[in-house]
Amino acid sequence: MKIFKLFLLLTVGLFISCGDDGGGSSGTLTLSADFTTRFVGETTTFTVMNSDDENVTSSSSITVNGNAITGNTFSPTSAGSYSVVATKNGVTSNTVIVTYNPASIPVTSITLSSNKTSAGVGENIIFSVIGNNGANLSPQSTINFNGTAQTGFNIIMTAAGTFNVTATYVNSQNVTLTSNALVVNAVEIIKFNKRVLIEDFTGTWCGWCPRVSHAINLVKAQTNDVEIVAIHQGNDPYNISTSPYSVSGYPTAKLNRGNEWTYPEPENVAEAVNLTTGTNPKLGLAMNSSLSGNTLNLDVKVKFGYNFNNLKLIVYVLEDGLIYNQTNYTSYFGGGSTIANFQHDHVLRSVLTNIMGDNITGSTNSGETYTRNFSVNLPSSISNSNNVTVTAVVVDNLGKAVNVRTTDLGVNQAFEVED
Repeated sequence: MKIFKLFLLLTVGLFISCGDDGGGSSGTLTLSADFTTRFVGETTTFTVMNSDDENVTSSSSITVNGNAITGNTFSPTSAGSYSVVATKNGVTSNTVIVTYNPASIPVTSITLSSNKTSAGVGENIIFSVIGNNGANLSPQSTINFNGTAQTGFNIIMTAAGTFNVTATYVNSQNVTLTSNALVVNAVEIIKFNKRVLIEDFTGTWCGWCPRVSHAINLVKAQTNDVEIVAIHQGNDPYNISTSPYSVSGYPTAKLNRGNEWTYPEPENVAEAVNLTTGTNPKLGLAMNSSLSGNTLNLDVKVKFGYNFNNLKLIVYVLEDGLIYNQTNYTSYFGGGSTIANFQHDHVLRSVLTNIMGDNITGSTNSGETYTRNFSVNLPSSISNSNNVTVTAVVVDNLGKAVNVRTTDLGVNQAFEVED
């Protein structure tokens, strides 16, 4: 009987010890690599150890950037950093990052490129020099403009002109390598006076709209560089359709065809005024207008102080001095539920272009001028042609105003060029 009990204990012990494979879900896995930095074409070997310090590599699954590999070696064909983990019986190891650099081969040729091929005087162009082995050699290279060496590879354009640019690099065999040639242009930047556009979506029926009217008066008290377009909609004698350019609620004021003017607008006057400061726009507008009977003859000119593309032109016909009662829920303009005989200015009467803008065609390079001619009858709704003004807006490819200007009729404007 004693011999039987001893045999039973040995059998149970053997069963228990064989049931633990050293990598169960209650254990841990540790992944290691013989190298964590290699050149493309070289091989990395991985090892997986369990919590009992046993090598379980052959029974583990290894993934690189989420993709399973065969075996425990890895040799990619492209440079980069690779994330490696091992799993076994539901247990995941630590992560090992292996970085593969471009193959260590001799530099026998170089390629020059740049982030742009045209810039204004005072702006920079960043050049990149890449060796045939993929190495970035920019810091060790020399950039030559029309044969004259420049310092660094982030070059500030100091003069206007057209330049042939090459790079040179001295390799480890002391051989001077010359890159391909690039042609880059630098142009003088013309800066123009900066104006801000406020488009006020309003209505005589809108009781909260006097709040925006008051805020506009506060802006006009601080700057002359603001152009207003009052877009009346709804049950209003001055209603005009501007579909698809519309808003969901009234009042709404948009600044430079971008963000809405933050509520409450009278407390955020600086939001509009500040748009007249900062970097001057690189295009300006000037208009020449006349009225013959009821026919408006208008030339809208856009001068470019930089190389542009994908611009659009919007032209508004406005009327000032329209007298009509204004519903009022505010304390502005004396309060009261109705502001009697309220003067409505900058009222949009007609849009001579698509409300989202007509494409500006032809060359739009620095120093050139685009002209658009209009000959149209004034809308019959206009009360007094002496109170008519025209506002022109240029918007970019995102639909945001680059610059804007307003003119009275019978005026031949000059461009507002800044020093």
